[in-house]
Amino acid sequence: MNINNSQNIIIQKEKQNISKYTGLLYSRIFLLFCLFVLLAVLPSAPFYFFVFLLLCPWIFSNIATSRHKSQTLLLSFGAKSFYYTPIKLSVEKSIGYCIVLLLVIWQIVFPPTEAAFPILRLVPGFLLLLYLIFRITATAIARRMIHRIYTKLLLLD
Repeated sequence: MNINNSQNIIIQKEKQNISKYTGLLYSRIFLLFCLFVLLAVLPSAPFYFFVFLLLCPWIFSNIATSRHKSQTLLLSFGAKSFYYTPIKLSVEKSIGYCIVLLLVIWQIVFPPTEAAFPILRLVPGFLLLLYLIFRITATAIARRMIHRIYTKLLLLD
């Protein structure tokens, strides 16, 4: 009974990690799309942020592969379908922290000086809000999909 209970705890933690990874990944891709659209209106700040978000996964994954050991997953089918590994989760977490920090810094320190469009001062805060909403929504949808996948697999037995 104790082994079964510990496996349930591990399975729940893996479900959380897979859905968290999916939410972080999709929200980063959504933010990249929003920044690409903003490149036409605000040429300097979104460009650097866009390049940072493109290069960050590659740099952080090279750093993380040397630090992490490989793990066996109980939910290997779900991990494969969502392309999840613990290394990718740690990379996406680091990028997520950087995104929030850089958007806050962009909002506070680098407001646009153009008086023609004062609404552009709110762009970083609005992007942060969209990023967080999309991240929460994508995480909830992924968690629901994982639950459906394993419910169908258990019914097949």
